[in-house]
Amino acid sequence: MGKARPQALRLAQLAAIIDGSVDAIVATDSEGFIETWNPAASRMFGYTAEEIVGRPVSILVPEDRQAELSTLHAQIRAGESVGRLETERIAKNGRRFPVSVTYSPIRDHRGQLVGISAIKRDITDRLRMEASLRASETRFRLLFENSLDALLLADDQGCYQLVNQAACELLGYSKEQLLRMSVADLPVADDGFPSGWHFERCRSQRQQRGRFRMVRPDGETRVLEFAAVQIAPGQHLSDLRDVTEAERHEMALRRSEQQLRAVLDSLPIGVWFTDSEGLIVYGNPAGVRVWGGAAFVGPADYSAYQGWWADTGRRIQPEEWALARALHGESSLNERIEIEGFDGVRRSVLNSALPLRAEDGSVRGALVLIEDVTPRERAEAAMRTSQRRLAAVVNHAAEGIVTIDSDGRIEAFNPAAERIFGYRAEEVIGHDISTLMPWPYRRAHPREPARDCDAREQRILGITRELRGIRKDGSVFPMELSVSEIEHLGSFTGIIRDITERKDLEARLREADRMATIGNFAAGLSHDMSNIVSPVLLRVGLLEDLGLEGEAAASVHALRRCADSLANLTAAMRRLVQRDAGTEIKSLDLPRWWAHMRPLLQLALPMGVTLDGRIAAGLPPLAVSEGELTRVVLNLVVNAGEAIAGGGAEQGRVSVCADHGDSPQEVRIVVRDDGPGIPPGIRDQIFERFFSTKSGLATGLGLPMVAAFATEVGGSVEVESELGCGTEIVLRLPGVV
Repeated sequence: MGKARPQALRLAQLAAIIDGSVDAIVATDSEGFIETWNPAASRMFGYTAEEIVGRPVSILVPEDRQAELSTLHAQIRAGESVGRLETERIAKNGRRFPVSVTYSPIRDHRGQLVGISAIKRDITDRLRMEASLRASETRFRLLFENSLDALLLADDQGCYQLVNQAACELLGYSKEQLLRMSVADLPVADDGFPSGWHFERCRSQRQQRGRFRMVRPDGETRVLEFAAVQIAPGQHLSDLRDVTEAERHEMALRRSEQQLRAVLDSLPIGVWFTDSEGLIVYGNPAGVRVWGGAAFVGPADYSAYQGWWADTGRRIQPEEWALARALHGESSLNERIEIEGFDGVRRSVLNSALPLRAEDGSVRGALVLIEDVTPRERAEAAMRTSQRRLAAVVNHAAEGIVTIDSDGRIEAFNPAAERIFGYRAEEVIGHDISTLMPWPYRRAHPREPARDCDAREQRILGITRELRGIRKDGSVFPMELSVSEIEHLGSFTGIIRDITERKDLEARLREADRMATIGNFAAGLSHDMSNIVSPVLLRVGLLEDLGLEGEAAASVHALRRCADSLANLTAAMRRLVQRDAGTEIKSLDLPRWWAHMRPLLQLALPMGVTLDGRIAAGLPPLAVSEGELTRVVLNLVVNAGEAIAGGGAEQGRVSVCADHGDSPQEVRIVVRDDGPGIPPGIRDQIFERFFSTKSGLATGLGLPMVAAFATEVGGSVEVESELGCGTEIVLRLPGVV
């Protein structure tokens, strides 16, 4: 019994240690069934000891980690040592979490393996902290490397451990060079400040700010502002900024203050400064001249200044002076008054006074500006007389007259210009002249010549040019512009003539000449085509007389149809050129025409494009000639085939359909294709003469000819198209009832 008690005590102590452990302690037998399960294991996995003891330890291991567990147990059974392992386990609620596991074999007194002990620790928080630390280090590294300021990290001896690219660019050294240097190696240009002095002060005071000059390797001296701080024991961060320009600006500011007094002394406008009590402490020479030698006085002597309000002639009282009011916080600008100086001369002046405030908003003084405008008033009176005379001429001129300043802003806009552009003068005055010009002329208006005198004289001054203007309603029109410069005012005057009617007449004449040329060409072409067609018809007839059979006969028959169609087209062209109004138009039977023309139309299509058609029953005959209808439909079919081929498709379909129109007398012929369609921006232009989207020798006359034919016979033509879905041309033609 004496030996049993110490052993029981040791077992009790061991149980207390296991139960009190913050780590999960799980012991299994040699087959992997759980025998020991401490409270920490219950907290970690969610199983009570009653629930888990006797069950295989594999239920705590995720499926994808089972092989790992088997390998570990095999190693322990084989007597191999297993160190600390970081892996994953699964709790009762299915949550996977990372753990650190230490395995130990349990052996009996004979050294036989009777079980395995595992101490498990949830390392979720540790891994999260490590990830957070890595992220923090990454952020620090990114901020450090990408900072616009020069950053340098040094140890206690001042040797650089880390530098960013901005530091290299600022100091003029490469990273490799800086990492071999210390703060003492930076050449300081300031007398009395040895290299590294700012680092020593930072090391002793933990933080330091200041400025110093350094000489870069290229010999350039730069002024650097630094902030040095100890961020950790043995780590000192220096933030350097180049303030060379800022220091230059500060020096320039001091020089400008000195220059300001020189400027004030030379200004033609009187400038006065007072203190907060109203005592005049400074007056420039111009101000003294305006008042005819006035003395510097205070508010008690303001009555010595004689002045009158220009609009009423009433005497200005001492408390009414702009200066007296400015001392109470009121601003006055360009008050028109009349004064009598101490020299006895009466003058018209503009008087202004502004309060000068301290940072807290209190009035610490006043600024007074006084300008003698007597000479200007006389000049203005003379100018007003001249302007009235000029306005009488400008307002009754037939041409538009527009005046702009050197920046291109409109200053004057006469009634004729209002009629031409549709704007009232008040709508455009003060606006840029480009308002009246469409692109690309906006980039070349007279503002540009004002900047280059030589170019100005060569480009626009004294030259009448034709360009385009834009009216208020957005319409663009042609105009003539001649520009002259008012040199003493720095302005430009443009004389504008609307030449819309002249341009329209010129366009009509050019169109007439062009159509006459086309007519002459068409007349010659129809004559030459007749000379070609006649022998073809003759030889086709001879071939028919041979009585050929089979494929040869079919080919001769196809030649006959083509030759007849060509003859009809030639005749139609001759009638179009001759405009023979007396030519009788017979009624045309559509089914018969279609049966005759379909093979010819198929021959006109590219390889891979098929033709189909449908002619509705009971359609009335058409009041058009066979040749004209053939010419129109052939043109539409050829266009459709070219659209399919031009869209890159190797196969396609063109259909020609005829059905009843909106009335019994109307026939509707529709030519459809499954090509790429017509872009919306050009659909309204396809029926214009000479407009074409084709490259090469396209004339742009095909669709205008179709439209002209439809109009001539009393019908109409429409187009429907959608990108990617093809095009549909609809002819509405009159029938014979």
